Amino acid sequence: MIELFPLENYPALRSSRRVLRYVVVWCASGEISLQIDENQYVLRSDEVVTITSGQVHFLQKEENAVGWALEFSLDFFCKYDTDIELIFHNGLFCHFAQNEVIPVHDRQTVNNIFFKKHMGVSPKAWRGIETSSKPGGLGA
Repeated sequence: MIELFPLENYPALRSSRRVLRYVVVWCASGEISLQIDENQYVLRSDEVVTITSGQVHFLQKEENAVGWALEFSLDFFCKYDTDIELIFHNGLFCHFAQNEVIPVHDRQTVNNIFFKKHMGVSPKAWRGIETSSKPGGLGA
């Protein structure tokens, strides 16, 4: 399951919640302040933050923010059991209380990913996180 929501029109993010999905929040312009677990994070233009399944989070404040929240289940990006190790070990999603604001250096690529989902392109056609992992080990 994968869902995409515009930040400026996403009421679910305005109150404290814990969901069993992974969330990527992209601030394309403006500024937003998010509470994730017990920590506050400020995202400015062209920054993202990832939220691990089960983390409590909500939008505290937004100032002229435009962006997207992408929510998906684990099976969206983990084809094999070894993909879980790759994703968590390499830091795409964090252990609790270790979230990071990540600068977007290639705005066009990120914009294309969100645009394709917004336009209804199937997740299978644009799966953004492909790995060379195969059952039995990383890169095996």
